[in-house]
This record gives sequence, structure tokens and C-alpha cells, in this order.
Amino acid sequence: MRPREEDRVPHAADTWAMGRTTYETIVPWWDTVAEGGTPDDAPAITAADREFAALQKSMTKVVFSTTLRPSADRVVLGGDIAKELAALKQRDGKDILLSCGPATLAPLANAAGLVDEYLLVVNPAVLRAGPRVFDGVDRDLALRRVDSKIFDAGAVVLRYQVVPS
Repeated sequence: MRPREEDRVPHAADTWAMGRTTYETIVPWWDTVAEGGTPDDAPAITAADREFAALQKSMTKVVFSTTLRPSADRVVLGGDIAKELAALKQRDGKDILLSCGPATLAPLANAAGLVDEYLLVVNPAVLRAGPRVFDGVDRDLALRRVDSKIFDAGAVVLRYQVVPS
């Protein structure tokens, strides 16, 4: 079965790297779906949801954290996340999917050549407080839009490649 275009990015990856909060929020939810269950907050689970859940379940999970301990289902990296992600990129394998918030993103975006693409999800909500996506980035980033998709619920996914400086 050929992946849908919006699933192209996860299908190209075998590793999912993320911060601790993202890991603790997202992975258990998708693991429940992968095991055939329906999370309490899920309105309905589709066949595409189950396909993605199985895909994410098969990925190596890498968690950037100084408090979480490694376990059978995750690798935990707690040092310099830019250096650790650079080392991950050197290994054999497929792409690395990175899901993170501003605290994790800034040191990675500041390291030239480390992040190849940004996949940003814009939800139809305005928050008056909180960190901005690129808070803490101390260099200019030139980006080229390579794809965008609008979902029925109003979310927009924007995919950008980093233009080398």
C-alpha cells in the first residue's frame, strides 16, 4: 500500500526523536491505538490512524531528557542535544523525525546543518502567553516551502527545507 502524501515524512523515518513532555504525551496515546485500543479522548479512530500507530510503534524512540531513564522502548539522551542529534544523523538508517517544542528546537536550529526540514503544524487557536516556536534561536534561518496541507478541522501543516547559508 502506497503511503498518503501526508504520511510521506513518517514513512521515510525509522527513528522518532522528541523531548520528554512530547514523549510522555504522544507515545502512550499512539501505543494504545497500535494495540487496538481507543484512547479516552479520541472521537473516532480511522484505518489511517491505525496505520500510523503501527508505523510509530516500530520506530526507535529517542527522548531528550535529564530526568527520564532509558527503558526497553526508548533511548534517552541527556547531554548536549545538538551534538547527540548530530551523532544520530551519522548512523546508518532512514530519516529521523523530530517532534519538539521551543526549548528543544532552539539549540537544534542554532546548529547549522543539523535540521534539514521543518514540518510545522499551525492549529486554529491563539494563545496569549507561552513560548514561541523559534524562541531562543540566535541566527537567521532561510526556509523554502516545499509543501502545505490544510485539514478539515482547520489545522495547516507547512513543510519547509532549510536553505543552506
